Amino acid sequence: MKEQEVNQGPIVEVNRAIVPVKTAIESLWGKLRQVVIEDDRSLQAAVSELATLKAYRQRLEDSRTSLVKPLNEHVKFINSRFKETTELIDKIEMFVKRLMSDYRLKQEAARLEAERAAREAAAALATTDMELEVAQQLEIPVEKTIRTETGAKLTFKKVWRWKVTNMAEVPQKYIIPATIDDGLVGADLHAGIKSNLSFRIPGFYFYQEEVPTIS
Repeated sequence: MKEQEVNQGPIVEVNRAIVPVKTAIESLWGKLRQVVIEDDRSLQAAVSELATLKAYRQRLEDSRTSLVKPLNEHVKFINSRFKETTELIDKIEMFVKRLMSDYRLKQEAARLEAERAAREAAAALATTDMELEVAQQLEIPVEKTIRTETGAKLTFKKVWRWKVTNMAEVPQKYIIPATIDDGLVGADLHAGIKSNLSFRIPGFYFYQEEVPTIS
């Protein structure tokens, strides 16, 4: 019973603020529906009634504000406290992912060097043109997904990035006040690459970057 009373507390406060005003307004509305403005006196009376309605509106707004303000401040406080910790999570995640990306760059450099050495070694041992061609195309496979003992999975995914190299060359459709419409650039880039691998947009430099994701 006490829990129900607590839950109904806000409802009681809202009704206490609204019901008397609503009752008065409904009574006033009953009078105004019979009003006929036919002279200055009746016009002034109608103006007075509208002024009364305006006062009721302000009374309702004041009541609403007094009830909502504490709730908004409470929500703001809760959000800010949670945000402090989630921002720390973001910071740590970005730091670790940067370490992962740096490791991947070193790993890729080592792989390319190993491929070069393997091709040179294979070419040195090649005795036919066919063996030489195979040696020149030799590649060492690289793993893109890593699974941990806990079941977590780390995947390196290549995503497109871009930067503006010459604002004067950027087509007008990609420019919104004071900045670039990244959403439109990304949509056109991905659609263009699907149909043409050499797709370009004037004024932009496009490149791919490996991004680690945890799942």
